[in-house]
Amino acid sequence: MSCLVTAKVEKLLLEGPLDAICSATVIYQTMNRNDLLPYEEVIKIVESAVKSSLERIRDFQRKESVMEVLTEMKSGYKSILGLNKIKNKESTPDTTEEEIKKNIEMLNEKLKHPLDDDDGHLYSALKKTVENIVLSDLTWRDPVANMVLSDNSYIVTGLHRKLKPIFMVRSNLVLLDELHSYTHSFSL
Repeated sequence: MSCLVTAKVEKLLLEGPLDAICSATVIYQTMNRNDLLPYEEVIKIVESAVKSSLERIRDFQRKESVMEVLTEMKSGYKSILGLNKIKNKESTPDTTEEEIKKNIEMLNEKLKHPLDDDDGHLYSALKKTVENIVLSDLTWRDPVANMVLSDNSYIVTGLHRKLKPIFMVRSNLVLLDELHSYTHSFSL
């Protein structure tokens, strides 16, 4: 992975706009989603990218900007770290990874009990995929963290081609049943 990240940083240093070349943008290139790598890893990646880039840069202004990146790394990292913490604090509801784990466990439990004998293979395939989810990769923005399996989720799109139509029929029946129950509760 670090080779791909190094290449991404090099591309920025070699081809990016001059005014975008700074420690913050370089550090941003090393991030995976919102995950900031430890400083030691980031500095290794950036040092490698800077060294490689400097050998190929002919433009004096670009070379100067690229060399400056290394001197700004500590303050740039600290800035990105702080921004990340503020962003995560603002965007994360007062829920925890523990609650997401509880939801995934409940989803797994529901998938142990097919509605119909014909649904065994479908439920088994869905359960297998859900069991392989890495909880730390989930946020509340992921439908599966809220026990929602939609037809365009990676869990359903990864099903065998024969199981997808079964999922579509079953999910529509469940929706119709819930809609009927909901509208029935308003009848006088």
